[in-house]
Amino acid sequence: MHSSSTSSGNTFFLGFGAGSFALAAPIYILEISEPHIRGGLGILMQFMVTSGNVFVNGVGSVLPWEILTGIVIVFPGKKRKKPMIVYVSSWP
Repeated sequence: MHSSSTSSGNTFFLGFGAGSFALAAPIYILEISEPHIRGGLGILMQFMVTSGNVFVNGVGSVLPWEILTGIVIVFPGKKRKKPMIVYVSSWP
């Protein structure tokens, strides 16, 4: 059994980590991208986060959380054949 203070503390740290990602990932993407595609990549990042939220809230209202977690974990990995590894050919 977990106490309510442990649950609240865990929720705080999980929210802090998710918020840090939501702030750091777009900044990193915009810093490493070329100037002529920065706006498009920023829009794409926000669109993907928003569409993921809509999907989880829409499907989560009819499926149990165990099945939804499996869908969210397995589906993106099945779409690509190779792992997502970025190789940098030159460093400015």
